[in-house]
Amino acid sequence: GKIVTLTDAAAERVRYLLSKGEGARALRISVDPKGCSGLTYSVQYAHEKGPHDEVVED
Repeated sequence: GKIVTLTDAAAERVRYLLSKGEGARALRISVDPKGCSGLTYSVQYAHEKGPHDEVVED
């Protein structure tokens, strides 16, 4: 299955953010547990691939 799906507008926004990201090569999206049953989502600029990163491309 798909890991993540972006609308055309969201994909365009990602391209825009990367153009402003001071050398960033990608956006890193992470999901971490929070509290008893919640999740917290984070988006950061990625300058290199981390050891646990999974690369998703169009």
